[in-house]
Amino acid sequence: MSYNADNYEQQGGAVWVVGGELHISSGATLTAAGTQAANIAAVATGGNAAANAAAINAIITALEGVGILATS
Repeated sequence: MSYNADNYEQQGGAVWVVGGELHISSGATLTAAGTQAANIAAVATGGNAAANAAAINAIITALEGVGILATS
């Protein structure tokens, strides 16, 4: 009998494969090289286009910073 796990560490340990769900417990953090993404202030409703663009760009930068999004 063999067993194939959906979530596993590849040979050598440099890569984790998540084929199921990744559950991050309350209070846990997701970091890249020990750095957590910075807090991003909430966007006020009724903001102008420049403020909205700045907020969206901050979110993209934070996600890139922790490796969730690739940098362009």
